[in-house]
Amino acid sequence: MLNSKLLIASTALVSLTACSSMAIERKIAGYDDAKSDLMKYNQHQVLAWDVGVEEKTKSNSSQPKTELIKSECADDFSRNANNVMNSLSFRDSISYNLFAINRDAASEATSEFEKCASDYNAIAEYRYVHSEKNEWVTINEWVRQMRSYDYQRKLALGELEEARENDASLKRTIGVITAVGVAAAAAASAAHNTSYAAPISSYTNSNRHWVNSYFRTDGTYVPGHWRTNPNDTCLDNINGC
Repeated sequence: MLNSKLLIASTALVSLTACSSMAIERKIAGYDDAKSDLMKYNQHQVLAWDVGVEEKTKSNSSQPKTELIKSECADDFSRNANNVMNSLSFRDSISYNLFAINRDAASEATSEFEKCASDYNAIAEYRYVHSEKNEWVTINEWVRQMRSYDYQRKLALGELEEARENDASLKRTIGVITAVGVAAAAAASAAHNTSYAAPISSYTNSNRHWVNSYFRTDGTYVPGHWRTNPNDTCLDNINGC
């Protein structure tokens, strides 16, 4: 009875662990999708305003200043930003050192772009536009988001590994409990049945053998019993025909 209860409890824990593993795998897939989304900023937009503008919107940007900044400042920034993106994209993992190098490179490129704009008495922003969501993001924000998704994915991978280890441990425990339970049941059956002599009758075949208890493939338990050796008739079997 105790083995049966332990088996049921362990099986339930394995099921819960398996569900947890699937949930974590879905989380990792979500992080990977989000990370892939960050690699789709394949459009860009440059906006410039006159110095002194407090609220920077697309509607109040200066078209002449924007065209000037595009021609004088955008090329260098675009080249440096693309180098950063290429360095961090399509990686299974981003080390802190790689992140720090590209974070600093993105900040330096942004500062140089802003300084170039200020030389022409303008405030400017170079933004990447998501091809699907139509969201703006600066190169600094892009680097931070890549680092965030990579960090969260690593945490989820750690949780998944732990869940799988717990699942494997529980399955091993269930295997041990099942083996012990079957052995105990077989021993008890043998002890009970061997205390009885084989049934003897003048009509029963004296050639017989003992069959140990066992479990059928459908899980049915069959106790130990005597079985008549096969011959030309079933009339002398212990249990008849």
